[in-house]
Amino acid sequence: MTVQALFARSQTMASFSGIAAFDEPMSRHTTFNIGGPADLYLKPDTGCFVSYTAALLGLARTEAVPVFILGGGANLLVADEGIRGVVLDTGSWTGASIESEGGSLPLAPASASASIAYAFAPSFATPSPKDAVPGSAPKTPSLNSYYPFPIIHYQFPRREEPVHVGFRSGTPTDDAVRWVADNGISGLEDFAGLPGTIGGAVWMNARCYERSISCLLVETTFLDEHLKPVTAPTDLAAFAYKKSPFQGRNIVILEAVFSLPLGDPALIAEKTAARRAEREAKGHFRYPSAGSIFKNNRDFGKPAGKIIEELGLRGLQIGGAQIAPWHGNFIINTGGATANDVQRLITLTEEKAFQTFGFKLEREIIHVG
Repeated sequence: MTVQALFARSQTMASFSGIAAFDEPMSRHTTFNIGGPADLYLKPDTGCFVSYTAALLGLARTEAVPVFILGGGANLLVADEGIRGVVLDTGSWTGASIESEGGSLPLAPASASASIAYAFAPSFATPSPKDAVPGSAPKTPSLNSYYPFPIIHYQFPRREEPVHVGFRSGTPTDDAVRWVADNGISGLEDFAGLPGTIGGAVWMNARCYERSISCLLVETTFLDEHLKPVTAPTDLAAFAYKKSPFQGRNIVILEAVFSLPLGDPALIAEKTAARRAEREAKGHFRYPSAGSIFKNNRDFGKPAGKIIEELGLRGLQIGGAQIAPWHGNFIINTGGATANDVQRLITLTEEKAFQTFGFKLEREIIHVG
């Protein structure tokens, strides 16, 4: 079945609204700005995301058409030849919910000057007046009640127990960090500035400043192999360094719920800003990249970037791809880089590291296509 026929047939099984494009360049959807065309690129709107995703995946499996689930496009190297089949973008499946461990936690705007700043895509729903007008009846959200993501400063009853905060999987991680920080909730500061989405962070078990996101994760809801929504509590024994139990499974993460403490908004904001500034100072955003290329294996006694620097490879360039002059574990797109350019740099680095130190560097970056 062609992707054109697949798309037409899928719409008879479940309603679709959103973005659909054939031969869509993946360079537009990756932080590397690299990648050939996807046969079919789909970005379902929030209202139809779950039902349409289930219908699409069921049909695609029947017809043996591959489907790649795309988050924020970070940590990916898409082949110059592109991706055959369908790319399903989760970018519209966003939102947040909150409750306390002791029950639903009422929310109310802090004051008449409660600020509302739209930091997210304009496709998000506009909050209703009672969400934004001080003095209105407080909402009592549950984990199934999602806000469309205006940044509103709330007053929380100061309780000892943490709150549970849920994010849909397409929510950009840095946006989630900003949302909890602006609402006086701590715990995610170390992930400030992290590219990608919440779903991707959970799938990869993202780690920043010696802290893995699984340490905060309470439960995850996903479409399982039978395309049924399943909510699974976190089993920390099933997670490891940059590993999660979702890797290797044919599932789609829908929601992640975290247990986070309330805190001093000023201190939270200060730490969040410091973490984001550190990323900027390290050059994470100077050029398009996919972040760290290799995992930091503790058995090597030093970070992968340090090993690469000791090999004298910093600044080495092939085509438009370059090992960053300021960080050995970054490969940057200086302009017009191809996936082949990046691949050649990665292979050369692996070979030199093994020849010189006997270390077999493990790739963190995911190759697609």
